[in-house]
Amino acid sequence: MGIKEFLGLHEEDQWDEFWDKCVFLAHFPDLEKKHHLYRLFDFYVELTSDHSGMFPVLNAFESGPRLDKYRSVNLDKILGDLRINFPE
Repeated sequence: MGIKEFLGLHEEDQWDEFWDKCVFLAHFPDLEKKHHLYRLFDFYVELTSDHSGMFPVLNAFESGPRLDKYRSVNLDKILGDLRINFPE
């Protein structure tokens, strides 16, 4: 599944794909929110929530500013993880 197909799913189906198939890569806490980076197929999904874990939001992307904040985390590992072919 590509990012366009994922974004075309109903929200409930996006959550199902996320929980069933995402691979955790890194987290990035800030003062207002928690950000968790995952790999799903050949793109990234960031799960963002407040510090209590309430009101989670999924954001799918391939590159850009959302990924930049994880550069302090081992980006080579993240990119390497994306190249691994996991069975579906």
